[in-house]
Amino acid sequence: MKNYNNQLERFRMIAKRLVDDHSAALHNDEAYTAHLDALMKQLEEQAQQFIASAKTNTDYIKTDIKSLCNKYTDLFIRRNQAAY
Repeated sequence: MKNYNNQLERFRMIAKRLVDDHSAALHNDEAYTAHLDALMKQLEEQAQQFIASAKTNTDYIKTDIKSLCNKYTDLFIRRNQAAY
């Protein structure tokens, strides 16, 4: 279980970094949409790579990673949508 939690924590750090990177680069509505799309694509790619390398039960980690992707996409939207 500790290994599983460590894996989820590592993915949280990846997702948070992606949100921070995209948030810092925003300048206008088109940029917001482009960064949201790019963020979602990158989160999906990172999730697939992360799940492929997971050493625990992949069914559980798939569900939790998808939930984290949604959480960090929502974070990006809340952080940046109001400005545009």
